[in-house]
Amino acid sequence: SVSFSSHLDIENIIWQKLLANVACNCVAAMTGLTSIHILADRSTRTMLEGLAEEVAQVARVKGLSFPALDDPKAYVVAAFAGTKDNKVSMLQDIEAGRPTEIGTLNEAVVREAQALGVRAPLNEMVTQVIRGKELFNRLAKSAA
Repeated sequence: SVSFSSHLDIENIIWQKLLANVACNCVAAMTGLTSIHILADRSTRTMLEGLAEEVAQVARVKGLSFPALDDPKAYVVAAFAGTKDNKVSMLQDIEAGRPTEIGTLNEAVVREAQALGVRAPLNEMVTQVIRGKELFNRLAKSAA
């Protein structure tokens, strides 16, 4: 027998997961650091928390409501701390020279913010940085 549960508020569940991934993955990919080091350093932790606040703002304007919106900084810090010293997928992709999921994470937040008439400047910036890293990897491969 197979059991399952149904969630009528799937968009809230998706955005709660998105909140953690958007804030954590790109910071790791940009810095090459794992959560242990990112959370211990004031500048990288501030970046992570700023991204979390920005995603939460977009979610609120969108009319969503889920527990992590009460304190998005604490939520992403706890979620990221749970990864210990593991390398998140976006960091692994950058290191391996593969395309990342930036388009479905930070860039998607930027598009949603624009559709709602709000800005997401931190997410715009990190999207551009990651796109630059992807370009660097492509150019390095073509030169090899």
